[in-house]
Amino acid sequence: MQGRWIKPHRYHMTLQFLGGCANASDDPVDRFVRAADAVHAQAFEFAVDIAGSFAGAPVPCWLGCRQVPAALQHLVDALARSLREHDCRAVDGKVWVPHVTIARDADRRLQCAIEPVVRWRVDEFVLVESVLHPQAAYRILGRWALR
Repeated sequence: MQGRWIKPHRYHMTLQFLGGCANASDDPVDRFVRAADAVHAQAFEFAVDIAGSFAGAPVPCWLGCRQVPAALQHLVDALARSLREHDCRAVDGKVWVPHVTIARDADRRLQCAIEPVVRWRVDEFVLVESVLHPQAAYRILGRWALR
């Protein structure tokens, strides 16, 4: 497969893609942090056992899990609920698919089960800001441990 490969230090799984806060007179990041502070979830592991692509051009390729672990779904749901309770909103309109993007601008789509390549241990989640210029990077704004 040809494409623009993502460097491993940028691998991540987006739990919520954040938009803004409704009627927020304070800093939206403060509300995001307060919402994350209210989330309580357990640490867990899951197997990376599927490779896929999303429709569209350019073609992004990703690795993910065929079966979403209950603990991962609980974390995503708890975070979504807390964001709503803090008058913050995630960007709507897409079905959440647990995945880690590994390539962009691929020359073909793929969708196949693979032998598990890793068991991913999840013991924290982070709030990041994507900084695009001058060099693409993530700036960590907060970090929360899972029990």
